[in-house]
Amino acid sequence: MWSIARSENVHRRLKRFQKKHRRELANAFDNLDTFFKCLQAGAEPAQIQRGFVHPEPSGILAIDQKGSGAHLKQVRLYIYPDEQTETLYVVTLGDKASQEGDIRFCKAFVEGIRTKKDAKADDATDGLKKGQNDAHVGQ
Repeated sequence: MWSIARSENVHRRLKRFQKKHRRELANAFDNLDTFFKCLQAGAEPAQIQRGFVHPEPSGILAIDQKGSGAHLKQVRLYIYPDEQTETLYVVTLGDKASQEGDIRFCKAFVEGIRTKKDAKADDATDGLKKGQNDAHVGQ
């Protein structure tokens, strides 16, 4: 079952955006909710084709503010759906001006997630090998 995890970066940026861009945030979070419901219904992230979802590098997706209202500022919620753990990471929030830096931040965030997984897998493999060696020595 999919779950959502928000980074601290999102919490910090929300305060700033809530003051000036309430409508845009409301639309972006409505779109996030729609995306999340699709995941919970069994869709794979790559299968979810909506006008508000934009692919970015390293498996990152950007969800924009498309929806009701006119003259909306471009806002993006950057997310990373980790299919292995069924966790939807909401990594950061930004606008067109911060897009380049936001994507760099997201790439580093995703790399950190992948590195942790690799380290856990290596630890499990090492433990398995050690257990096999111990069993062999005792024979």
